[in-house]
Amino acid sequence: MKIGVISDTHVQTMEDIPWSILNALEDVDLIIHAGDFTERAVFEGFRELGEVKAVYGNMDSGELKRMLPDKRIIDVERRQVGLVHGSGGPWGMEE
Repeated sequence: MKIGVISDTHVQTMEDIPWSILNALEDVDLIIHAGDFTERAVFEGFRELGEVKAVYGNMDSGELKRMLPDKRIIDVERRQVGLVHGSGGPWGMEE
């Protein structure tokens, strides 16, 4: 299984995402997005590319925060992947 992982797209439309990224994601079996789509239209655009597992990020709209969990565990071929975005600015975060 080929997995594409992305986060913090911070765009208003799919047209704002570089073609090279979209092209790479067309060749994966699963897209994992760790939040900050910003707009529902972007979330829906990723879903048009293929299966998406996602969480919301601190910059996502209220609509996306109602649609997506803040954290989740994804089962992928007998393995588990934890997915969380976190919130706030980088100051005070441990490295």
